[in-house]
Amino acid sequence: MVSEAVANQGPKLEQDGAVTFATVGLPKKDYDQYYRGFSNAMLWPVFHYRNDLAVYDRDEYAGYRRVNAWLAHKLIKLLGPDDIIWVHDYHLIPFAEALRAAGVNNRIGFFLHIPFPSPQILLLNIPPHEELVKSLCCYDVVGFQTEGDRIAFHDYIIRHEHGTATPDGQVEAFGRKLKTNVYRIGVFPDEIAEQAERGEARQDVMDLKQSLEGRSSS
Repeated sequence: MVSEAVANQGPKLEQDGAVTFATVGLPKKDYDQYYRGFSNAMLWPVFHYRNDLAVYDRDEYAGYRRVNAWLAHKLIKLLGPDDIIWVHDYHLIPFAEALRAAGVNNRIGFFLHIPFPSPQILLLNIPPHEELVKSLCCYDVVGFQTEGDRIAFHDYIIRHEHGTATPDGQVEAFGRKLKTNVYRIGVFPDEIAEQAERGEARQDVMDLKQSLEGRSSS
């Protein structure tokens, strides 16, 4: 968290090999409303079917959308005309909508790292559910972890007459066309095992092992 003056500065650029990181800081009010508030006190519980933990606050929702628009405008200064934009997770559902409103026509993809709930859960627990789904439709590609999550998104579109969705993932809704797909997240156990073996010879790892062995024998 930073002061308003620091937040109004441009993104801080850092190079790590071939990757350039652009970071910005959020003032406490924005952090509380956007991150601690609507993102994690409302969306996270509801999307995980923990409606008993959800707390809706209009000001926090306004802060959520405000910060998404602010972040989008920070990114615009760094964009090239052919850049492809990938956006991750529930904190940034309105991000593409803010970019589109600012005239950005780049291809934008989104991946949801948590479940997408059934339409009835959305309707009963998230007052601005329609605005959120409309925001998702501003992406060119929306990815889900499971087929069930994608079907839940399609069901919302179809059942509430916002558009059409086909089994192959073609969606037309809110005046836009997009593609949905399932991208399963997993780990590569063989690669992780190899990394662990390579790390066994490191001095800090050997020191830790010796320390643990000493505790177990005492």
